[in-house]
Amino acid sequence: MNPKFLNYDFDYLFYTNNIDNYLSNSIWQYYKIPENIKKLSPVKQNRCLKINAHNYLPNHYNFSIYIDGNIVIIKDINMLLKQLNKKYGFFNFYVPIHPKRKCIYAEAKVVLKKKKDKSKNVKPQIQKIKDEGFPKHYGLSENNILLRNHKEQNTIQFMDKWWEMVYKGSKRDQLSLIYISWKYNFTNFTYIERKLLKKFFKIIRRHKKTFKYR
Repeated sequence: MNPKFLNYDFDYLFYTNNIDNYLSNSIWQYYKIPENIKKLSPVKQNRCLKINAHNYLPNHYNFSIYIDGNIVIIKDINMLLKQLNKKYGFFNFYVPIHPKRKCIYAEAKVVLKKKKDKSKNVKPQIQKIKDEGFPKHYGLSENNILLRNHKEQNTIQFMDKWWEMVYKGSKRDQLSLIYISWKYNFTNFTYIERKLLKKFFKIIRRHKKTFKYR
């Protein structure tokens, strides 16, 4: 969906395997799903592109903001960046804090209860992190918005490890990001409070296959 606030300091790119999703009056630049990931499920295609901005975005971009398809930009993103730097300091990676939970183990129970992923993908992964001593209540992110200096080397290493775990395990990327930060001591990132993000982004619908654009 087109932003409610359009800022020409940014380019707007989207990837799809369905050109029917493209609007003739859209500000978004259309990119096809890369051939080398078409064998993945649609969900994991999304996760691959989402996590690996350093591999799939055109090479001249150093900084990127990922947003889910149900999110619309409503205010100048430059103002958000200024507020992030002022409130949190300079980080290479900013991610929203989860609105309901602070623990991967609690999130895994919800994922299984609501059948958001298969038990065979979730349970071995949770057992693995438990066996490694990953603590409870370590924190949890909601990964519908990601802001990154995606070419910074430490961030690339972070994303590579994150994608490796998502690729091999659960498609629910909340179940791996914070664990990866803990395991490999990636510290150049911070949570963003939802109150701040709501000034700049609005979730306008649940994920579904078809919708009316207004």
